[in-house]
Amino acid sequence: MGMEQLSSAMVALSPRARRAVALIALATVAIAATSTYYLRPWEMLRATSTKATIALSSPRSQREWIDYAFLNSALGWAVIHSPTPSGDPGTYAVFKTADGAKHWEKRFEGRESQFGGPNLQFVDRSTGFVAVGDPLELRRTTDSGEHWTKLSVPTQDVAGFHFLDPRNGWLFTGSRGPHLFASHDGGVSWVEVNGLPADIGYLPQFRNLLEGWVGSSGGGPPHVYMTGDGGASWERHDLPAAPETGQAEQYSTWVALIPEAGLMVSVYPESSDASRPYSYTSLDGRSWTLFGGPSEPRDLSCCAFQDATHWWVVIGPDLYKTADRGDTWFHVDARLPENLYLMRVLDAKHAWGQSFSQQGYSDLFFTADGGVHWTMAKTPSRQ
Repeated sequence: MGMEQLSSAMVALSPRARRAVALIALATVAIAATSTYYLRPWEMLRATSTKATIALSSPRSQREWIDYAFLNSALGWAVIHSPTPSGDPGTYAVFKTADGAKHWEKRFEGRESQFGGPNLQFVDRSTGFVAVGDPLELRRTTDSGEHWTKLSVPTQDVAGFHFLDPRNGWLFTGSRGPHLFASHDGGVSWVEVNGLPADIGYLPQFRNLLEGWVGSSGGGPPHVYMTGDGGASWERHDLPAAPETGQAEQYSTWVALIPEAGLMVSVYPESSDASRPYSYTSLDGRSWTLFGGPSEPRDLSCCAFQDATHWWVVIGPDLYKTADRGDTWFHVDARLPENLYLMRVLDAKHAWGQSFSQQGYSDLFFTADGGVHWTMAKTPSRQ
């Protein structure tokens, strides 16, 4: 999906929804290992082990975890987060690679904040943003990560941010109730956008300056919200209940925008019978199709979108692809790394992902042959 689209924090979901979303820990997840950081809703648990083509990775602390951003198979950036054993946020360091993670160069470092959302994003080869520091600050680069300028934030209660382009972005706060701020000058200044629905739990996803979508957490029926005026007003869209799940009193929904048009919504029922998550797709936001995935209706927020019609998904030890928006799927005879979380598909041949362990740290993997083989890349080291 870019997982940039899924790089939003779910800060107000109920405990059961959080468990469903974080189940894999991707949530960058392991991230759950640090508990003060963000969750990402991929449900890609690995049931069996497989062998992968790997190279040695840099040693690091088991408590460290790394947030990456790659625009292609060569150019990327990373933030290492190093919590302390006492639970203190610890420190961070920002790195850059220009040769596909063969070498990493440190750009700056500092003391970490209690930031609750995904904190690294690049909108093009030159412009990127990172939220780090104590007190929290937003930093921007306009020279591909060589230099970073400090920017202010309207509040320290930041749960997530996302920029559409070098100038236009949104910032979300959630622990004291949802608030949305917009910037149209690259994060230099922010203006609060009023009228945000009270039952949303994470940063809205914007397709352009006007159209945006966001999920909800609360009483049924499951629903999402859509804005057509940049967030000034929101229209509720109720979703049908999946036939096999029955009714639940509470639902949490998660939105991912499909490239060009349409969206996927994952639904997490809050019921005592342990109802499974499931997903819908829609081209217009009004008619909904239960998303079957490769085998059965399920939560497939783990889809990574190559483009509008070509999608990849990892389920357990298996990689599947579709070329028709999920109508038909084929299995890729792949040698996947264990616990692979597919982060982003760069093109038909290239993709990258991370592998998470119970200790909460991650390895970085690339494929250059459409997902058949994966190679472990060198990860940045603070030493």
